[in-house]
Amino acid sequence: MTAVFIETSSDTYERHTYIITRESAEPIAFEYYQDAQNYWFANVKREKLIAIEVIDRPTKKTKTKPKGF
Repeated sequence: MTAVFIETSSDTYERHTYIITRESAEPIAFEYYQDAQNYWFANVKREKLIAIEVIDRPTKKTKTKPKGF
């Protein structure tokens, strides 16, 4: 039997903000992990990078009226 993946949504899955904390400068925020990772590997030898923090984005709350009678 072959496992099948069914896509239920074509929206992006990014639900986090990625912050690189640095020793000698202000933190830098990234919307995508790939961008944070690229920055890390490009700059790790030039500056003291401490960590990549993963911060949950607040969920969008929409007001919906109850459906019914």
